[in-house]
Order: sequence, then C-alpha cells, then structure tokens
Amino acid sequence: MKKFFYIFLISGFGLSSSTKAQVQPKPMVNGTIAYVQGLEAFENREYEKSLQLLMEAKNQLGNEAGLSYTIADTYFAMEDLPNAALYGKQAVSKAPENKWFRFKLAQIYRSAGENTATLEELNTLLEYYPNDYDGLFMLADTYKDYGEYLKSNQVLDRALKLTGPNRSIYLLKFRNFEALGARDSAITQLELLRDIDPDNLNTLNLLSEYYSRTGREGNAKKVLNEALSRNSRDPQSILNLAGIYIEDQQWDSAGTLIRTFLADKVILPEEKLGVAQFLFAKQQESPLNEQLKRETGWALDAFTESSPEYGPAFTITGQYYAQIGETEKAIQKLEKGNELLPQDDIAWRLRLQLLLSENRLEEAKEVGKKADQNVPDDSFIQFFIGTAYLLSDENEEAVV
Repeated sequence: MKKFFYIFLISGFGLSSSTKAQVQPKPMVNGTIAYVQGLEAFENREYEKSLQLLMEAKNQLGNEAGLSYTIADTYFAMEDLPNAALYGKQAVSKAPENKWFRFKLAQIYRSAGENTATLEELNTLLEYYPNDYDGLFMLADTYKDYGEYLKSNQVLDRALKLTGPNRSIYLLKFRNFEALGARDSAITQLELLRDIDPDNLNTLNLLSEYYSRTGREGNAKKVLNEALSRNSRDPQSILNLAGIYIEDQQWDSAGTLIRTFLADKVILPEEKLGVAQFLFAKQQESPLNEQLKRETGWALDAFTESSPEYGPAFTITGQYYAQIGETEKAIQKLEKGNELLPQDDIAWRLRLQLLLSENRLEEAKEVGKKADQNVPDDSFIQFFIGTAYLLSDENEEAVV
C-alpha cells in the first residue's frame, strides 16, 4: 500500500507526457529508476540500500517534495530522527497543504519527544483538513501522552462526530478518564465499547474489574457470566469471577468454577496453570480456611487427572500438599513432576526437603543424585544432598 502511494508521487517529478518532448532527459530516467529501486529496497526493509538509491535519485531529480518525503520516511525507519526531521521539513515546505507530508513530520517530531513541534504540525494539518480523522486521532493521542487528558477527550469528541460509534475513540477516552481517576466516566466508555463489540472478552473482563472496584459486584458477575456464555473456557473470565466469589466467601462456587475449568481435557494445560496458581495463592493467604483448603485440593487433583503428562500440574499440587502437611501425597506428586519435567528445580528441591524432614536419608541421597544430574550446580539441591550425607554420618561425602 505504501509503495503505491510513493509511486504516485513520481508524477511530481515531471514524468507525465509532455507536449514539448516525448523523450525524458537521461538524468531524469536514471533518477526515476533509482527512485523505484529505492522503494523496492524500502519495502524489503533494506534501509541502507534504499537510502543510497534515494539519494542517487535526489541528485538526478532535485529536491522534489515527494522524494524528500520518501527519504524522511527511510530515515525514520532507520530511527535517524534528526535527518528524518530535516527531510520531512523540506517536504512540508515545498507542499504545505499535503496531508501525508505534514502527518509524517508530526510522527517524527513525536518520536523525538518534540512536544510543541508535534502539536504545531498537527494543528496546522487540521487547519487545512479540519475533519481529518487521522489528524484528530493522532492529536488526541499526543495530548494523552503529554498528560493533557481533558484536551485529548475534547479532540476525540470532534472525531466521534465524524465517525459515529468508534472502538478506538472509546478506548482512548477510557484511558484518559482512567488517568484522571474518573471511574464512572471510564466505565461509561467501557459500556459503549461493549455495545459496539459485545463479544470482546477483553472489554467484558475490564468492565467487570471496574464494576468490582466501584462496589458493583452484581454488575461484575453479570458481565463475567456474559463473557463465559461466549467462551466458557476463557481463563481471565474464570479468574475474575472466581475472585469475586472468594471475596464474597462463596468458597464452593469458586471451587466448582475452577475445578470444572481445570478438569476440562480440551483446555491446554498451559492455560490452566495460571488459574491453578491463583487458587493455590488464595489458599496460602487463608491457610486456616478449611473449606477453601478442600476446594483447592479437589481442583488441583482434577488438574493432574486431566493433564497427566504436564509436569507443572504435579509440581503445584505437590506444593499444595506440602503446605497442608500431607507429606506422602506431596512426595508422590513431586516424584511424578520430576519424571515429566526433570529440569524443574522447584520440584526437586521441595521433594528433597520433604524426604529429609521424614528422615528418609537413603532415598534423599538417591533422589539427590538424580536431581544434581538434571539441575547441576544448584546450591539448594547440593545443600540438601550434603545434609543427607551429614545426617548419615558420611561426613566426607557431605562436603560438596
């Protein structure tokens, strides 16, 4: 798309047919060839080659506005902002009413952190084209980056009159209201986003979080159930709804929701891990909560049953059983985790620690050898191995 725009600029180099001459001068032909080859190199991201060819074209064709623009864009792609600005200004000075030339110069200034210059170029662009959506949106986004959130929203309101309901505008207004701490106004933008894109799970989850922050738990649950009706396997929706259940002390509801998710064999185990970690963390925060402890155990067991070849499922379940003092179950889960994922240092460390706590010294020494082979030079593992030998009165072997 960009290449076709650049080729259109060639018309500015005097390449159209002329009543005075049917044959173009050789320098102009050579310059045009270099220009087209420079565009090809640019499209292939060969920026050094592109720049060399474009400079050759410039020497043949002169300081045409379109060529200066193309050189500016090449320098911009190379992150050479001073030269990009130099040629961008040349293009604008020769064609001040060209929207794209001025838009590119504003982009360059913005990337260089030239706030005042960026705003000047965008406002000048909008003097020529007051109803230009691209210019309005970039101006609003620039104001947002500079912390001028109210000005940004004023510009966005202008853009909204042109476009009607618009996802990008609502999202930027949401971010502005969020930065201003205006939660109700931020929620309004999210509700508008939901209205035009009701199946977007990210929007629904974000809206639910804002409802929760403002004490509207009922609305939050409703929105999350909407999300789950669209995708019952969405991990973020599961997490957010389970979090609300836990805050409301609805332990069984939270446990059932997460257990169903972790037991689902269709869902990839990697997607389940974050949900399992969330529930385990909540249980660790409330170790005396017997109901939450049971729900966590049932859910993690469901995780290992549905993902029998996934090592991290067994590691986290082993951690849980170690946490609640069921050492034998913990050791069994960790052993399976070691088989499935032998490079998992956490599983080896905890398994060795539990074996030592049970005074199973011979087993600890054997497990320690395997651990050291799979996770060499791990100081914790070597410490546990040394401790096992030391407690067995094998002092020489205890020196690692």
